[in-house]
Amino acid sequence: ITSPDIILTSTSLIIGFVGLVLNLVVFSHELRKRSSVARDLYMMLSLVDFLSCLILPLVFSIRAVQPREECRTDCPEYQRYSRTATVMERVSGTITWTLVTTPNDIAGILSITRYLKIKYPFRQLKRRNVWLLTG
Repeated sequence: ITSPDIILTSTSLIIGFVGLVLNLVVFSHELRKRSSVARDLYMMLSLVDFLSCLILPLVFSIRAVQPREECRTDCPEYQRYSRTATVMERVSGTITWTLVTTPNDIAGILSITRYLKIKYPFRQLKRRNVWLLTG
């Protein structure tokens, strides 16, 4: 373990902790508001961000402290650093990819609903249509 690994790991854990606290504040603030489509989307966004701040720093820390693999010499040059991923690495990669991309999707849907509320201010936005869009 090198000092950059320690610095990056500690920094990601601190940022993750701050994100946990702030997402709890946002979630509790939105929970007190009147029920609406935007409120539901903000609550979903803060929940996904909360999970991201909880899981991603842990995954990054675990990967940073794992021992490095050495170059293999019993295969061609283009395969020396490649190996098949373990089941845990595949699961961790899938969870990480989902937690990284989902907030962008929710923010995009939130911006579409805001646009529709501005363009058609007197029409009621139906939750069923928004949930079909998110599904």
